Amino acid sequence: MKTSKFLAGVTGVIVALAATGISYSAKAMPPKETDVIVCLGDSITDGYTYGQIIMQALKEAGKPVPTMICSGVASDTASLMAARADKTVFSFKPNIVTFSAGTNDALREVTPEEYEKALREIAAKAKSQDISMILLTPCAVLAQKGATPEEKEANSKKVNARLDDFEAIVRKVAKENDFPVAENRALMTEAVKAGKNIMAGDGIHPDYYGQSLMARSILDAAGLKDVQLPKTFEPKLFPGVIREWKMRVAPVDDKGKAIALDEQSVSQINPDDTWKKYTIPEAAPEKPVSAEDWNEQ
Repeated sequence: MKTSKFLAGVTGVIVALAATGISYSAKAMPPKETDVIVCLGDSITDGYTYGQIIMQALKEAGKPVPTMICSGVASDTASLMAARADKTVFSFKPNIVTFSAGTNDALREVTPEEYEKALREIAAKAKSQDISMILLTPCAVLAQKGATPEEKEANSKKVNARLDDFEAIVRKVAKENDFPVAENRALMTEAVKAGKNIMAGDGIHPDYYGQSLMARSILDAAGLKDVQLPKTFEPKLFPGVIREWKMRVAPVDDKGKAIALDEQSVSQINPDDTWKKYTIPEAAPEKPVSAEDWNEQ
């Protein structure tokens, strides 16, 4: 039985249920170095900035740094995450799983019932394997879609109403399972009200500051409010990352369609100097790119 979990301990994380006024206390405890944490999410998690911020913050604070695995897939909804959870989350035998979903669901008008069903499925699998979870309230969405100001306002209200529903579900599922809630959306909303920029230009993907708020919410939910965020972000390459690639355009048939590779054709491929070389880390771009840019992260 796993004994090292965020949920086992004596530090109470007080979570207020805005819809009902009810509050509860989910126990939290900082992770051990031997713990495995899988961060489940969509493209906001895919770049894995907040996970790296957390690891750097813990290291700089002299705290144990657990193994953290990114399981973010761009464009995923909660249902798509539930469908792949066995393969891309639980196969890593984690002690803790963080859950961040809602942006794609809200923009695609996923119903609260569908969202709740998916989250409950993931939570049930975690509980059955004695795995703890930290549930993040959905990220803020600042995208303004519509041809007129009136359309933009109506769409914004619709998206935020859906995010309200998802947040209430996150709190309900967390309470029922005694999982801590990471107050991500509240921190983002607070920052926006204070006039701070938290998003890339698309209004959907958090910039570095927005990602740091996600990291802050997770650290707080884990009982690590005393851990300061890094003053300078210094991401490191993960062990095993392939640092050099060679590539070329795939061959096409007479109709311009890419020819599918099979075992035989792959065995005959011999990369040479005509192939383009790609090396990580990249050289600095000729034109300066803001560190806040989501694509640059």
